[in-house]
Amino acid sequence: MENKKERIEGIVFARACCAIGIIIYHYFCHSNTAFSFLYTSANSEWGWMFVTVFFAISGAVLYYNYPQDYSLKLFYYKRWKSIFPAFYMCFLFFFLKNVFAFHKVFYAGRFRILFSLFGMDGYFLYRFPNYYLVGEWFLGAIIMLYVMYPLLSWVMNKNQIIIPVVLIAGYVWMLCTDFFVIEDFRNMITCTATFYFGMVALRYKDFFFKNKIVGIVSSLILVFLCCVRLPQLVFIYQIQGFALMIVLIQVGNMIMTTKVKSVFSEISKLSFCIFLFQHIIILDVQGVYNPQAWYKILVVLGATIILTIICAKVLSIVADYFLQSRFFKKIDSKIIKERK
Repeated sequence: MENKKERIEGIVFARACCAIGIIIYHYFCHSNTAFSFLYTSANSEWGWMFVTVFFAISGAVLYYNYPQDYSLKLFYYKRWKSIFPAFYMCFLFFFLKNVFAFHKVFYAGRFRILFSLFGMDGYFLYRFPNYYLVGEWFLGAIIMLYVMYPLLSWVMNKNQIIIPVVLIAGYVWMLCTDFFVIEDFRNMITCTATFYFGMVALRYKDFFFKNKIVGIVSSLILVFLCCVRLPQLVFIYQIQGFALMIVLIQVGNMIMTTKVKSVFSEISKLSFCIFLFQHIIILDVQGVYNPQAWYKILVVLGATIILTIICAKVLSIVADYFLQSRFFKKIDSKIIKERK
């Protein structure tokens, strides 16, 4: 049980850091200040690295909870519950706001609302305008990764060579052709590789999450890639993100034994709701007041983080209340009974 606690606590810390980090990243993306080091480094932007960590720890957590021999129906039902109720509630609020502003229900086209119903509006925004309002592009990516997970875990447990070979072939195809329109770091080949790395890291958790030498080497790699510019290849920033994940988890294993554990645990629980809200809150706050003086920036940034966490907490409470309703209780009992 101790091993389980230590490993999970490190991941909890990493998830919380990603949630706060993505707020800071997006805040400075839209702020014309000299704080560029807070949103970009020599080889990638911090937002890319935080998303890499989030995808990787998502793969790790799923592989821990569902290594093999699990109910597909129960798996997909729990994944749906973890995403869509909160997403629908958050989306509906801002959607209705736009409906009243445009005086039209389907203001971006009647059928494009389907992308929002499936949580794919942000991911496919690069193709055409739609009803994308909340959730970022990585919401669609993580939904597709959840759909793929049972196949990935089954193949991984059968043969550990097949998936790396397929992914390497995908990288070669992606880097040597102009077939893909979407950016390399958003391509599902890249996202799947990141997600799969998390699964592998969990499988060899003692090496990646507990070995101090690996932690030190990862720290050195992270510092080097943040400071020394290399050819702009997608796997360079992924390596940077993998190093950040290992550092965060190993540091988290220590920090989560202190009194601040409850703070990071709460932020980690709210991470998905924070991801939903943060960008639109940042734009609204900076639309009202976007200072240039560094001390004012820090005050507004702090207020933005607090406001985002408060909104995420309210959304989480409402979504949890909905999921505890009699309707969902009946579905839960039916699926669990079928599983037994």
